[in-house]
Amino acid sequence: MRQIFVIGTIPTMIPGHEAELKLLLEVMNPDVLFVEITEEDLKKENLGTYPNEMVFAYHWARQKEKQIMGFGENI
Repeated sequence: MRQIFVIGTIPTMIPGHEAELKLLLEVMNPDVLFVEITEEDLKKENLGTYPNEMVFAYHWARQKEKQIMGFGENI
């Protein structure tokens, strides 16, 4: 059975609550992480205009070798 978790973040929660988000990701340990970043920008690693918490989650997933998906026309 597949489990799906949806978490909402507070804009600008990073850096003040970085440890909280990291702990949540570590405990949930998702196989796939969907982030609020376009697929095109994920491919280019163009992350400069996105919320800090999405960039943090992206880097966490990369470090843990998780699949990362964004949004776009193909989703």
